[in-house]
Amino acid sequence: VGDGPLRSNLENMVQKLNIENYVQFLGVRTDVAALLESSDIFISCSLAEAQGIAVLEAMSYQLPVVVSNVPGHIDYIVSGENGLLFNLNDPNACVGLISQIISDPEYADLLSMNARNTVINNFSMNNMINSINNIYSSFSRKK
Repeated sequence: VGDGPLRSNLENMVQKLNIENYVQFLGVRTDVAALLESSDIFISCSLAEAQGIAVLEAMSYQLPVVVSNVPGHIDYIVSGENGLLFNLNDPNACVGLISQIISDPEYADLLSMNARNTVINNFSMNNMINSINNIYSSFSRKK
């Protein structure tokens, strides 16, 4: 889902590997909620993230997440508790984590529940408003 300058390279790679039946390039979409609802796992191989909003959205839909261990992801993913982190230099590790989720539905459910709870407890509207309010309050107290 999405688009970018590497799309044609990725499409060529899919063709060379003869895996067209397993990979779809959906492009830019506006029905993200429906896509997340119909998904079983969320995977992000990002090289860098400011905050990783897409991952947080997936977690809010109670999906198990497998994400690269880059800033933005490591700020809220505790590997093995609310998601799984892998090193970008080791693509086999990503594959292994995906296989682990597929082969152990109970573990996937635990990760999913913890992922959703992470979003609710740390990123809900009320929590974000309270956090910002606390920041502003701390500045006004210092004057």
